[in-house]
Amino acid sequence: MDYVRGLLDGLLQQNTHTDCHKGMENFIKSRLSVAGLLLLVLSYQFVFGCSRPDWFVGLNGKYNEGRFELIRRTGGNMDKAINNFEAIASEDPAYRNTLTLLGRAYYKKGRYPDAHLILQRAVRLNNDDEIAWLIFGITQMRLGDNDRGLESVRGGLTLFAKATADDKYRGYNGWDPAGRVKTAGRRAVFLALKGLEQKDDLIRSVEAVLSAVEDEEFHQMFEKTQQIKQYE
Repeated sequence: MDYVRGLLDGLLQQNTHTDCHKGMENFIKSRLSVAGLLLLVLSYQFVFGCSRPDWFVGLNGKYNEGRFELIRRTGGNMDKAINNFEAIASEDPAYRNTLTLLGRAYYKKGRYPDAHLILQRAVRLNNDDEIAWLIFGITQMRLGDNDRGLESVRGGLTLFAKATADDKYRGYNGWDPAGRVKTAGRRAVFLALKGLEQKDDLIRSVEAVLSAVEDEEFHQMFEKTQQIKQYE
């Protein structure tokens, strides 16, 4: 605890003039846990625009920065996300779900051949990654590989339904309380069962599922930040 507080104190001494860092200083004076202190820094950095702490570096720093750019609702910098994920993949391709996120960033930029190549690696690395299969499937269809794309999408939707069945998706408790992700998922399943007769609608429906997941992840991050702020 003293070590973490020392790190944060050093950060505050560098930038005590901003409201962001004043907020962190108030939290440091309170009796938060080590996890709470670390989450505080990350939350302010991601949601309120604090500068990145000097000690928050390495693969995890690049990963979190890239992921935030990818899932933020507006103004996400895909080039920055791609640069971060490419740097991680070159050092450790198996680091968390970096390859899946890199494939998603490529897809958002319209770089479908790059997305296809990297997502092939992602699904080989983790055959149960539902998000990787969904992105891979619509990428295949974008490139004209329709039959295999449909198969990938159907498999991804099956895995996704299983992963979200208990409302605790990927460690988030109370996942999707408004039901937006479920609604988007049901629409995608309906179109996937119809086959390729409405290919463009199917692609858009899977994109809607992915966007709904990203929005919910961003919402979950914001909620955690608000929970910490109430103790200030």
